[in-house]
Amino acid sequence: MAFLRKWPRGRRGPVYQCALNCCAAALTGEMSAEEARKAFTGFARITRLLEDDVALPMDSEKGNVYALRR
Repeated sequence: MAFLRKWPRGRRGPVYQCALNCCAAALTGEMSAEEARKAFTGFARITRLLEDDVALPMDSEKGNVYALRR
């Protein structure tokens, strides 16, 4: 959520909004974390933050996504 909230306003479109909504729904328990992760991964791929052939690694202890392309 913190990453998405910092996303430039001029680059926020429907895919951004979907990822944001899904992450918010996961935080409130309305959606699974896995479903929200898939939405965020789609956003990351469409915005070229994540390559199509790269899996999004998870921190198994905390369930956090590692930083993308620093």
